[in-house]
This record gives sequence, C-alpha cells and structure tokens, in this order.
Amino acid sequence: MSDGEKVVIYQLRVILKGISPLIWRRLLVPGDYSIADLHYILQIAFDWDNVHLHRFEIYGKEYGIWYDGGMSFSDNPHKVRLADFNFRKGDKFLYEYDFGDSWEHLIRVEDILSFDPKKKYPLCTGGRNLAPIEDYCEDEENESFFEIQDESSILLGEKLKEFGQEYKKFLDCLRDEENAEKSIAVFRGQAQELLDKAEEIKRLNQLGLPATFKRRHLNRILLKYSKNRGAMPEEEWDEIQSAGFSGK
Repeated sequence: MSDGEKVVIYQLRVILKGISPLIWRRLLVPGDYSIADLHYILQIAFDWDNVHLHRFEIYGKEYGIWYDGGMSFSDNPHKVRLADFNFRKGDKFLYEYDFGDSWEHLIRVEDILSFDPKKKYPLCTGGRNLAPIEDYCEDEENESFFEIQDESSILLGEKLKEFGQEYKKFLDCLRDEENAEKSIAVFRGQAQELLDKAEEIKRLNQLGLPATFKRRHLNRILLKYSKNRGAMPEEEWDEIQSAGFSGK
C-alpha cells in the first residue's frame, strides 16, 4: 500500500439483522478500498457464496456491482472508495444480499483509525456465530428461514409449557399408588415429545444459527483477497471460496 500512513482505517461492526442470537463481525477496512472491495469482504466474512444480487444503501443512495439482469447503479463500484464518503464515527449504512431472502447487514462505523504498517488489511478482529446456510428455504418448501425459526421457537415454547403442566400432574399422581404406573407412562410420552422437538431445534441451529467461526482462518482468506483486489475473475473467487472457514 503506497503512502500508507495517509490511509485511514475504518473499524466497521456488521450485524446480520433479524436473527437471534446475534450474528456479527468487526472488520478493519482501509479507506482506499472500493465499494466492490467491501462487497467481497462481506461475502467472505459471512461465508456467503456470491451467487445473488446485492446493494449498498449509503446516505440514501444505492451502490453495488452490476450483473446482467440485475439492478443498475449510477457509479462504478470499483472506483468509489470508502474514503470518498467522509464517514464519521457512528455513521451507519446498509448492505443487502439476496433480494429473495433479503439478508440485511447493518454496518456501523465504530471508529476511524490510523494505518498500522504492522497489520495486514482487511482484518477481522471480532465476531460471533455463523451466518445461515444460503438458500436454506429452498430445502423447506419455500418457507422463509425466519418463519421456520419463529415457528420452531413457538412450538418449543408450547411443548415446554405442556411438559411443565404434565410434570405437575405426574408429581400429584405419584402420591396415588393406583395411578402411579399410568402417570409414569404418560410422563415418559410427554418427555419424549419434548426431546423430539428439542432435536428439531438442534437441527435448525446446525443449519446456520449459533455456531463459532474461525477468525484466524477468516483472516487468512481476507489476506488472500487483498492480493487479488478489484474485479475478481470467477476462478479466483472459486479458489478463495474453496478454502471456506465455517465448516458449513
């Protein structure tokens, strides 16, 4: 990076909206990186597959990489640098990926730092949880990921409530020797139903909810990207993605 001491570093906290537990990344990105660069960095940071359309919304204007058949943008994303926006600490903007599932990433400028020649940029310094599996809803008869998540949580809550009620009945019946055997059988059935529902929630979690991601591995991929900045040929993107860090 030439004249590196004059390049500012934006500390960005990126949150994937609408999902609990929180899925987020903290990224250090040089100000001379372009909007196109930031798109690829976010794709890598959240382990997306870069197969859907996207857009940024910054100060009320849309930016992004144009694809045949997709939405058009008035600015060349490879020439618009982050520093051109003159971001201030606390500023926020939006990155949306996949207009079907509408994965919205809220990006906040946490800090504006001086360039550190001892560090390699871009850099991920924090984060938690993996992003959901891409196109997950296609495997669930087009039911949206959020509908599946909400439905499963509601059902589990209902089952827990039912289980608690049955458990109280079970304790009462234990005092009655004549009904104790029947009570135990009913209780076992309720417990098994609850375990089955817990397994369903566990399966959903494995499909993209709480999980750890390997930050060091992610940074190795970001370092590789930094050596291939700009408009990335398909084969270079495939090579980077083949080193996927999340274990999905």
